[in-house]
Amino acid sequence: ALAARHGAQMPLMVACFDQTLEVIFNGEAGQFSTGHQRHILARRPLGASNLGAALRWAAGLKTHRRVLLVSDGVATMGETSSAELRRRVKRLKPGMDRIDALMVGGIRDEPLLRALVSDTLTNDGVLLDSQKLTTEQMVARLGQAALSGVEVEVPGARWIWPSVLTGVQPGDEVLLYADLPAEALTIGRPLTVKLAGPAPQTLRVPLQNTERPPLERAWIKAR
Repeated sequence: ALAARHGAQMPLMVACFDQTLEVIFNGEAGQFSTGHQRHILARRPLGASNLGAALRWAAGLKTHRRVLLVSDGVATMGETSSAELRRRVKRLKPGMDRIDALMVGGIRDEPLLRALVSDTLTNDGVLLDSQKLTTEQMVARLGQAALSGVEVEVPGARWIWPSVLTGVQPGDEVLLYADLPAEALTIGRPLTVKLAGPAPQTLRVPLQNTERPPLERAWIKAR
């Protein structure tokens, strides 16, 4: 799909990693075949996930400017903390200017993957979910710029979360929590949400009633 969108001559290197790392393919994207896919499936994971070692390997690539990390984000070997791995991503400079992540698997560390693709290299990347997007949608998002540093304000709110949006693209949906006093909320009168930063705008969000228990649980988690 990448070859179809960006050209069959696009340089592509594919490597699999766990506690070791093996290069599966190195050539032009149009040459990647079902044989290489079978090689990936036959290799199978060996039980560990050394994200730091994979990023160290990527730092040595001189002919590629972007990295796509396909992982559940659960680091079980080597450097495992978000701070350590963010430092490892920043060492991809100056050759690399963007890292994106594609989440796979059932158990995931989404916050860690999001931390790796945002505010680490020259350009912010995106976090893709393999369970929610088609291949064509993922390839399209990889071809678009991502926007970070979008500050969120809800006038009158005691607190909001998230207060800053990172790695967003046109068409993205964002779930925002805001704690406001009852007198500030009137059904039928829209709620004001202000976005500042690279793309300032003011949004009017209509209000509606909902069941208390599920909303309250989500609110407590956000707080």
